Order: sequence, then structure tokens, then C-alpha cells
Amino acid sequence: MKELSTEMFEEQWMAVADLPQDSMNRLMDDMASLQPDVLTYLMGSGHEVLDEDQQELLLFCGVVIWRTYTTVGRIPAAVSNKALDECEEKNGTWLEGLFNAVDEDAFDDAISEFAGTTPQADLIDFLGGMLFEEFSDAPEARAVMIIFLKTTIDCFESAS
Repeated sequence: MKELSTEMFEEQWMAVADLPQDSMNRLMDDMASLQPDVLTYLMGSGHEVLDEDQQELLLFCGVVIWRTYTTVGRIPAAVSNKALDECEEKNGTWLEGLFNAVDEDAFDDAISEFAGTTPQADLIDFLGGMLFEEFSDAPEARAVMIIFLKTTIDCFESAS
């Protein structure tokens, strides 16, 4: 399986961020058609912990992850709610360690260990660093977001 590089992800991040609204709507429609359960999962996750901006970033990251997979030709089969639930349950065992990692070094260590459980370790490390930078004062939010994003990546890995 082809590893997704952080460069591929950043390239797609910039491309999606630069989309006009009508193109972004089509992209969301495409994802809703091809990955309805993943889109619903990303849109419905974390309401009890994440504020509106954090939820929007979670959704944006999930869309960029999906687009990165499809752009490199690793088009995942539709992921089911059951697969997402099972994967999230497995990844959720890491939540406390990620939440308790309050300084950057401890968070980096926790993310590296957590990332080691996926073939897309570099992407998880990159996302963890970006989330720490963005939410250094919100450890619960960044921990929850990385769990949801890794769950999405793990499911795409299994389905592609």
C-alpha cells in the first residue's frame, strides 16, 4: 500500500482551501455519495467536547484526508458505521494518554506512539503537530480530534 506523505496531504489541503464555494459543495456532495457514513461520522463527532471552529476543522481535515486517498488512486470502498465504531473503540484506548500530554514534548511522544499503530504514521504525526499548534490550550479537543481523524484513516486503510 502506498503511504500518504505529508506533502501530498498539504498539497490537497491547499487545493481544498482554495476551492470556490460551489466546488467545495460538489466535493462535499461527492464525499456524501461515496463515503456517507464517514461524512456523517465526521459531522456528528465531538459535539460535547469541540466548539464550532474545532468541528469545522475536524470536518475539513477529514475531507482533505479522503481527497488525498482518492487523488493518489487509493479510492477506499464505502466505510460502514460498524467499521468506524470498531475502529474508534480501539483508538479510544489512547485518549487518556493523549489528553494528559499537556506539553508539546509529551504530546509529540504520545502521538508518535499512537501513530505507530497505523501505516500512515507520518500523516498522524503531522496532524498531531498541527492540532497541538492550533489548540495548545485545549488538550481534550486536540486529543478527541486526533482520535476521530486516525479512526477515519484506519478505516480508509482497511477499505482501500
